[in-house]
Amino acid sequence: MGATPPEDRLEFWREDPLLNDHHHHWHLVYPASGRPSPSGVVGLGDRHGELFAYMHQQMIARYDAERLSVGLPRVEPFDAYRAEIADGYDPEVWLWNGQEWFLFRARPAGVTIGDLPPPPRQPGWTITEQETYRDRMFDAGARGNFIVDEQQVTVKADNLGNTAEASRGSVDEHRDTYGDLHNMGHVHFAYYDNQPPPGVMSSIATAVRDPIFWRWHKHVDSVFRDWQETQPPYDFSDAPSVRIRKSGDGVTAASPDIILCLRDDLPDEFDGKELGSEAFGYSDDPERNNWDEDFASSTVTLPGGETVTTTGELRTEMLRRTINLVDSDGEPLPEGIDYLSHNDFFYFIRVENLSDESQSVTARVFLAPETEVEDRTSWIEMDKFLYRLDGSKRAVIFRRADLSSVIRKPALKPEDLTPGDEPSPKTDQQAWCDCGWPYTLLLPRGTSEGMEFRLFVMFSRGDDMALPPEHAEHCTSISYCGLQDEEYPDMRDMGYPFSRPFQDGVSSTVANHDNMAWRTISIRCRNR
Repeated sequence: MGATPPEDRLEFWREDPLLNDHHHHWHLVYPASGRPSPSGVVGLGDRHGELFAYMHQQMIARYDAERLSVGLPRVEPFDAYRAEIADGYDPEVWLWNGQEWFLFRARPAGVTIGDLPPPPRQPGWTITEQETYRDRMFDAGARGNFIVDEQQVTVKADNLGNTAEASRGSVDEHRDTYGDLHNMGHVHFAYYDNQPPPGVMSSIATAVRDPIFWRWHKHVDSVFRDWQETQPPYDFSDAPSVRIRKSGDGVTAASPDIILCLRDDLPDEFDGKELGSEAFGYSDDPERNNWDEDFASSTVTLPGGETVTTTGELRTEMLRRTINLVDSDGEPLPEGIDYLSHNDFFYFIRVENLSDESQSVTARVFLAPETEVEDRTSWIEMDKFLYRLDGSKRAVIFRRADLSSVIRKPALKPEDLTPGDEPSPKTDQQAWCDCGWPYTLLLPRGTSEGMEFRLFVMFSRGDDMALPPEHAEHCTSISYCGLQDEEYPDMRDMGYPFSRPFQDGVSSTVANHDNMAWRTISIRCRNR
């Protein structure tokens, strides 16, 4: 079952039911055909095209990190449509087509994709047409405008994503200039030899299981990435007046203000804000002032005698559980699977408000493999959240990893998982609530020796985030899935600040701005 070597090293990850659920529910919440609004008008969700591109780019960045952890190179885009597909895939997964259960078709290693038959059997898309549309998409990005019916349309993040997908928001209403690149690619792979039944690439519920999904989306993402490279770098002149410290010349990745703790290394019961202030904060009392101490990996004794241990190593582990598949009769078929999870952890982030006035800031947290930090596409969004700073104060911000803006809410931990992985009980919002990255996959697996990653923290102005007061009660991932029937809450480009090239490179940019810092950490899989 699964992929041919060496791609089978990552079967545990691609086959993870919660990862598949996330991709499935994202497309349910953001269907390319649109969704009815409260007024009944069918339309796309806010910034649909940009989010389509960004969410899938983030999936690829995470997959790339997993590949590096098992000794494989980052994903190679499938951009030569007539080339052999080196890797095969046999899903052995049943699908209900509305009338009967059938088995997805396997794809042997070394096959090629071909033209699709004409209607009514298939849409009749050819490889030559796909190549034409591919080239036109890249040309539009390089020029900065689409040409539709002899009219120029400026390329923007949203319409580029909509046209590449292609959704109802495509600039090419009739699909005769820029085509249906992404969607028809899925069909080509699903029916590589035009024989039924299709492969898993035909279904949003199963597509991510096939290694070719990732190669195809790396290619589709390159349309977006290449256009981003034509955009002017951010100058960060609107940064808030805050300071998060660096070490030495600022290039060394060892900020003393980014502190990590594992759940097992904290008191049984605690208030995060109070604990952070006592253990790592500033005080006029020199006996209690820990502001200038470096807590990369150390133990602090609190006034009451309890201890807090910080860490430079986050820990993952492979676990096993039972899930319910179905047989050809539609009956439950229990199967044991291996899956990745991690120890709960917390951030303590120290920041100084350099302004006399109180201000709101948006904390943005990203992670990248240490070897890839200069490649902006390698950065994985871990979290973003609002925080209010008092004027001229030094604050220790406490943040739980299980509140991450990228994960499905509430966080599903190993003890919460069931064989059926039942959906959220919020039935009126079910698809939206079940959209979000699995908490168990928040961290890349790492290696048994410990794989180095760079943890980045940036503060931007708080007025770039618009969250409703009741957000704390909302489910889903605001970063990857937005807010139901509302505008996307982050007014910045998705993926900011890694959504454009850096004028002087990533390291120099971090070194030269007070509102950014990073540190190198290790992620170790305890039982790999």
